[in-house]
Parts: sequence; C-alpha cells; structure tokens
Amino acid sequence: MIMESIRTGRVTRPTAVSRRRVVDAPVRMFHGLFAVCFAGAWLTAESELWRTLHVSLGYSLAGLLGFRLVYGCFGPRPASLRLLVGRLVPLAGLIRNRRAVMTRPVSVWRPLWHGLMSGLILVVLLGAVPVCLSGYLAFHDAPEWVAEWHDMLAEIMLAMVLGHVVLVALGVFGEGGGRCGAMLTGRVPGSGPDLVRKNRTWLALVLLLVVLGYNGYVWLQSRGCGEAVCGEMVSVEGARDGEHD
Repeated sequence: MIMESIRTGRVTRPTAVSRRRVVDAPVRMFHGLFAVCFAGAWLTAESELWRTLHVSLGYSLAGLLGFRLVYGCFGPRPASLRLLVGRLVPLAGLIRNRRAVMTRPVSVWRPLWHGLMSGLILVVLLGAVPVCLSGYLAFHDAPEWVAEWHDMLAEIMLAMVLGHVVLVALGVFGEGGGRCGAMLTGRVPGSGPDLVRKNRTWLALVLLLVVLGYNGYVWLQSRGCGEAVCGEMVSVEGARDGEHD
C-alpha cells in the first residue's frame, strides 16, 4: 500500500473497520453498576465502619437485578434473557460430543465460549437472589446461621464472577478483543445491520443516577445520624460531669 501510494502520488487512508451495535446502553450500564456494587459490597463485608455502605450496595444489587429481569423480559429483543438461555443449547451438544471438542477445538471454540459465558451470567444473576435475600434477613436480626449462609453464598458468587473474568480474558485472546469489548462500546467488528436500533442512553443515565443517588443519600443519612448520636453522648457526659462538680 505504501509503495502504491509513492508510485501514484496519492495518499491512501486505511479503510475504516465496519462495526455494528449489538448491546444497548442500559444493559452495559447494568453490567458496570452490578460489577461495582458487588465488588464494593464484598470489600466492605467485614468492616463495621462501612456496614451502612455494604447494606446499601446490597440493596442496589437487588434493585439492579430486578431491573435486568424486567428489561430482559419486556425490553428489546437483543436484551432478552432468552438469548442467554438459547446459547446453552449448543453447549449441551458440545458437552455430549466431547470428542469433537478434543479433535476440532478451533471450530467449536466460539459456541463453546458463548455457551460457557451465558451459563455463568445466568448463574451469577440467579445466585444474586439468595445472596441479597439472606443479607436482608441477616441485617434484620435473623439467626446466626443466616449470616453464615450469606457469607458462604457470597463466596460462591465471587467464584462465579472470577470465572466470568477468566472467560472474558480467554475471549480477548481468542476473539482478538472485538466481541468482548461490546460491554464497553456496545459494538463489535463486522458488517451487517445493527442489532440494537435504539441505544436508549437516557435509560442508562436514569439507572446510574438512581443508584448513585440512593447510595449517596443513605451514606449522608448515616453520617448525619452518627453525628447526632455522638452529640447526644457528649451532652450526656457533660451533664454528668456537671452533676459531679
């Protein structure tokens, strides 16, 4: 291409790679917020100082999960949860035909990767239900075994999330990063029409503002209540000192 440009005297520009939108903004925003809330809740689980934030992040997880279930059932077709379930069908066939996987690993890599990824996503989404429920019960004076189950379920969910991260890394290696970047940009390389016709950026912004606003409000309320309690304690101690004097 360079020699051709020198010979003809024309400057040639590299051909732009065509990309098509396959994931809309609300699904991508859910994915990012769900990851951040789970990571934050896991990191603050053992700290009494951050207990309020741990609880609010847990409630945010439950709210995000509810949004994804509703959006997956009544939203646009590319966001449907049925697509995740449909990708498990080829995976079941590959599991039964293990010989094909061993003899032709390159040809079955893509359906195998998509099937495993979809399965892990469904497990994480469904696993978040008992985690959030047990966390709610443990926060409201449930028996001690409920808190222990909550911790155990959270660890299992963490393992599933780490498995998801490993699959993403393998997908970047196997697909060149094009398809795995869909959760960041919403697009993948390739020709053809966009699967997502409307990006629905406004809905993604509403979801972000609701999560940030809720957690910010709860945190400010907890800080205010803490200062009020401290002020009352100081007043009581001062009154007692005055009585002794």
